[in-house]
Amino acid sequence: MDMPGLEAGLRALDGRPYPAYRDLRGRYAMGVATLDILHVQPDPFAPASRLRVVVPLEGTGLSGEPLSPASRLASEDFLARGVESWLRERPEVGSIVRIDPSVQQMLRRSALTIDGGRLSLLLDAQLPARGRRIEGPRAAEALARGLPRMIRETLLAGSYDASALRAHRAASEDHASLLGIVEERGWVAFLADGSRLARRSGEEDTPLEAGAVPLIAPEELAAEIVLPHAGRTRGTAIRRGVTLLCGGGFHGKSTLLRALAVGIYPHIPGDGRERIAADPTACMVRAEDGRAVTGVDLRPFLRCLPDGSDPAAFTTRNASGATSQAAAIIEAIGSGCRTLLIDEDTSATNFLLRDPWMGRLLRPEQEPIIPLLSRLREIHERLGVSTVLVVGGSGEAFRVADRAIVMDAYRPRDASARVAELRGEMGQGEAPPETSWPSRHRTLLLRATGPEDRRVRSLGPRRVTCGRSEIDLSASHALVHASQGRTLAMILESWIAEGPREIRLPEGAVQAAERIAREGPGAFSRHQRGDLAEVRAQEIAMMANRMRITKVDG
Repeated sequence: MDMPGLEAGLRALDGRPYPAYRDLRGRYAMGVATLDILHVQPDPFAPASRLRVVVPLEGTGLSGEPLSPASRLASEDFLARGVESWLRERPEVGSIVRIDPSVQQMLRRSALTIDGGRLSLLLDAQLPARGRRIEGPRAAEALARGLPRMIRETLLAGSYDASALRAHRAASEDHASLLGIVEERGWVAFLADGSRLARRSGEEDTPLEAGAVPLIAPEELAAEIVLPHAGRTRGTAIRRGVTLLCGGGFHGKSTLLRALAVGIYPHIPGDGRERIAADPTACMVRAEDGRAVTGVDLRPFLRCLPDGSDPAAFTTRNASGATSQAAAIIEAIGSGCRTLLIDEDTSATNFLLRDPWMGRLLRPEQEPIIPLLSRLREIHERLGVSTVLVVGGSGEAFRVADRAIVMDAYRPRDASARVAELRGEMGQGEAPPETSWPSRHRTLLLRATGPEDRRVRSLGPRRVTCGRSEIDLSASHALVHASQGRTLAMILESWIAEGPREIRLPEGAVQAAERIAREGPGAFSRHQRGDLAEVRAQEIAMMANRMRITKVDG
């Protein structure tokens, strides 16, 4: 059927009971494109109907050149943003048809994909009604007339700004090149001069325009690289080891750390962070009071526990700040993380450090916690894991630092030499007891005990519910899009559907991430849907480690 047939059918349904919309399921010709109505909602208050638009790549003007992974990602992201903008500006269509919204980062998403010589666009449609009766004319205007116009004006050759698409691709390709340079040179991250880190607010990730201070590398930390599009680029190179970000309050320490956390993704032109790249395995780690911990070997950070329980297989449904952060570090390293990002403000103080005065008050047997600062050098030298640590309230971290960067009104200054002098004056700190670091491999038994445990849903990018319990992933700043939360929920739902099963970490998380890389963000979905996005093995493991329906194998 074609669009005139769809329009006639919709108008004929006007005033009929809402379930009659189901008669529309099928395929419709839209000139060069086709429209598939995949699913029709049973009533006005049910989850939206699902649509798929397919356009041969020849019609888009993108078929004449091979697309690298970075270029393909940028092209998909750019065109999806064009559709989103078109719908936003035309409420007569956009109030009914929706595309998964974009964020400042370019993510591989199911909303728009280019593969196999075609472009696929997945949309939601909240089919209009008056009460529970079909509103046929509105539906006809949106679907039969609005969608063909949207395709003509956003996706077909000549409809979009080719120079803007080239800039989008350049940002993505430069970031991919920069990731390779960071890896090749053994850096944790690179931040190009001129980058603007400040955001409008904690709730809005768009750049702060007025008063934003461009980043300029101090000479001691400066490096020059060559990028495919930006060319010769100077910036701050953070090398492997233990790096401190110091400075007073409101000078940009935490803002820089958050920029590193999302430096694993390319950013859109104009974001201010386009030429920032970080170790792709970097993980933000913080205290998470009340989280579940299952069978984690905390002996590197706990001598013993007052209740006599074994820190070699620590399990609790209500962890303290110290034990939750200790577990998070062990779990992150186990998931393949090579760079820990830690902020003093979100850490448990008694886990981060113990100053000499407190050490003189308490006997060793009175304090079971081995402070993180006493282990950071060992974590780097024995495990090959670097740390970027924000500190502003204590100089105890000077004892273990390879370098220190002072942030002064958003401008970095190298303070490594001065910290080395102070370290000499401080003398040696207390050496931690010897320990054997736990194996990266751990097996959890996942068991859903009833139908309620099988109800999984996401509540934004960093919250997944499983039955009555919530898995809080707010510690991960790498989760930037609600669609990533939905993908995590799909993975968990697929695990639970298999019945009682073992989840071996990190292998299970790596396999899930690899499946998404092969099959796309919708790999774990039973239906074609346009509201899913890629996730890393680190976040999949993070979810598994925080579930309350697991126990340790054996």
